[in-house]
Amino acid sequence: MPPLLSVELKPLRLRSLDTVRYEHASRLLQDTDCRIIDVAFSSGYTDPAHFSRAFRRMTGVTPRQFREQSRLG
Repeated sequence: MPPLLSVELKPLRLRSLDTVRYEHASRLLQDTDCRIIDVAFSSGYTDPAHFSRAFRRMTGVTPRQFREQSRLG
């Protein structure tokens, strides 16, 4: 019987798709005056409501609140 191969699985250091989308969206919200619906589409979401929920889940605030807070200081 052939010996069993042992494979050591190393943790992947890849960013999740949600993280990449969040980083892109947060840059657009901070640095541009793009409409939030356009930020959603540009970040890979097909449903702006889903974008808002996902963004709020990651940050604790809505995209609009994030933009307002980032511009205050």
